[in-house]
Amino acid sequence: MRRLWRLVGWFVVVDALITVFGVITAPLLLSLAVDTAVGLLVIRSYREMKAGFSVALVTVAKPGYREGG
Repeated sequence: MRRLWRLVGWFVVVDALITVFGVITAPLLLSLAVDTAVGLLVIRSYREMKAGFSVALVTVAKPGYREGG
């Protein structure tokens, strides 16, 4: 009987720890996911802006470009 109560006690303690740390880490994981999504959007926007800038430079430089002076 004593082993059964010890097992039940461990179950309650482990279940409480999982609940507490789950409640604490869930908002942190959600915040990390949001930060990651925003970071990826910023990087994608920067890449598109950089690609557009490169195309604009080629378009501007091409007509006046002379090879060999």
